[in-house]
Amino acid sequence: MPHPSPLRLSCSLGVALLAAAGSHVRAQPFTDNPYLSPEVNAALADPQLPVRKYRGDLSGWTKRFETCISTQNRDLPAPRRQCIADEIEYKLGVTSVYHKTLLDAARQKAPQSVADIDGQHQQWLEQYHSSCEIEKNQSTPFSREQCQLDLIDEFIHQTAQRKTSILSYREAIAEQLPPTAHGSATLILGDARIAVSVDACPGVKSDLFRACENVRLAVSTPDIAEQHLQLPEVIFSDHENDASANRGTLEQGFAWGKYSLMLLDLNNDGHEDLMAWTGFDGSYGDPSYTYFLYDADAKAFVENTAIQALVEMHSLSRVVDGQFEFWYRSGPCERGEKSIRFEGNVPRVIKSSDENSCTNADQG
Repeated sequence: MPHPSPLRLSCSLGVALLAAAGSHVRAQPFTDNPYLSPEVNAALADPQLPVRKYRGDLSGWTKRFETCISTQNRDLPAPRRQCIADEIEYKLGVTSVYHKTLLDAARQKAPQSVADIDGQHQQWLEQYHSSCEIEKNQSTPFSREQCQLDLIDEFIHQTAQRKTSILSYREAIAEQLPPTAHGSATLILGDARIAVSVDACPGVKSDLFRACENVRLAVSTPDIAEQHLQLPEVIFSDHENDASANRGTLEQGFAWGKYSLMLLDLNNDGHEDLMAWTGFDGSYGDPSYTYFLYDADAKAFVENTAIQALVEMHSLSRVVDGQFEFWYRSGPCERGEKSIRFEGNVPRVIKSSDENSCTNADQG
């Protein structure tokens, strides 16, 4: 992806929505859904119908549309078009509801962002009314409606994500650091922020990863007014599922993507700590991390090197209630797992297992 420099990396609803407006790529065609009637499945299989984003296991359409399209009023000159028009009108009303709930959340938790949210909504409305004048043709008679529905779906999706971020005070930042000299970024994570400056970000392992060098962090959290940290290297990813920063639990591990910088409570002391993706020293080149624990006396993050020594060549799978789960594989036979908890600031291995499946098989 292109990387303008300098780049401010706050989760910009407006940027995401405008990007969606410029790229109307159809999702996968609809396939029969076992939860819908044969009549509805048949109607939705029409290849000329717009395709809905974020549908999951469902069609992406409302029940009212499914009913309309499968029981069309033959008295109408263009029943399909009328069903789609009614759906668009209804979903436009839904965007207003989502915008209102986002504003309510912002007024409660992040009042400084209210003006920005309102401005982005006005920007989206202007984009919606101006960007979908697409010429129709016989093969895509609903291209204008596809454009409108793409914008609506993207708005609802992004607004729901941002509301969750504001209410939970955590926000994953999707944009990445620029791979250019002297790149800088500010990552906004609810009432915390991480300002990042780098010297350069050469590619590593593949074109998807960048090892940013001489990384300077200025971290602000509810516990710390501002702390400056310096790391020789931090890994940033260009993969669409990965993010520059995340604040909150790692109970699901990295199922939704990898993060370069993470704020979460690692030792269950009620204070946020900091993790940074600083290498590929996990099992088979998986990510490895540098850990900083909050020191209440110093009111600052302090690097904890003891845990790194315990998990050399291990991969982190998740952190649940202060318990780290690591694993490793070596060749076709050797594998193991390790569970670690902090006692204060001292990491302890509370469970460990190693297995050689080849040896076990020979003995059997």
